[in-house]
Amino acid sequence: MKRVEADNKEMQAAAKELAKAQRSDGGWGQLDTMKSDAYATGTALVALHQAAGLATTDPVYSRGMKYLLATQLKDGTWHIGSRSKPFSDLL
Repeated sequence: MKRVEADNKEMQAAAKELAKAQRSDGGWGQLDTMKSDAYATGTALVALHQAAGLATTDPVYSRGMKYLLATQLKDGTWHIGSRSKPFSDLL
């Protein structure tokens, strides 16, 4: 499922850069300065799989899934800290 106007060469180059950004814990962070989290990791895995055709058996994908499973809470959710400033800081 292609959702961007880019040729295959550009897509594969972007996918390669995204895969290289995977952290040693198997996840991705929303910013380079932030820890890995489930939101960024899930987004990266979907992009790599759907846009670039990364197989779910690829080691990059497998490490990402292991990160997600290891950080999932008992109720099936993940805690992801907010990047927004509290309203009190804006007043």
